[in-house]
Amino acid sequence: MASVALPDGVAVQARALGAARYRQQPSFGVYLCGRRSRRRVARGWTGTWRAIWLDWPPLGLPADSSATVAALVEAHVRAARGEQVEIACTSGRSRTGTALAALAVRAGLDTDEAVAWVRSAYPPARIVTRRQRRWLGEWAAELRRAVPV
Repeated sequence: MASVALPDGVAVQARALGAARYRQQPSFGVYLCGRRSRRRVARGWTGTWRAIWLDWPPLGLPADSSATVAALVEAHVRAARGEQVEIACTSGRSRTGTALAALAVRAGLDTDEAVAWVRSAYPPARIVTRRQRRWLGEWAAELRRAVPV
């Protein structure tokens, strides 16, 4: 698990599901899993915090982009208020890295800057696929302008 300071100074926790937490439990989590992984992880789920589980297959794209953007915007707003926010996927790499890059876009970076930033700020995120990079570009405007409900 790593504490990642976004370009705007907001901090979130990033990890692979199943990896140990070294700090307090989060107050909010966004979990990015394929359907099979979600069922497996859900069996052992003991979280008492608000969690949003998104269907996002490994190395792929979110099944529902609007829900993903809404969850990431909520995560950013909560983290900016000082809440402990956690972003995780099964491996802690591609999907988590793409989500962190999306938060960096929300923080003001353009897509290419966000991908370069996440690769240096969160080393496990070396894999952000071309499709994921394209998805970031397609949803960048919505990430920036979305206002949480």
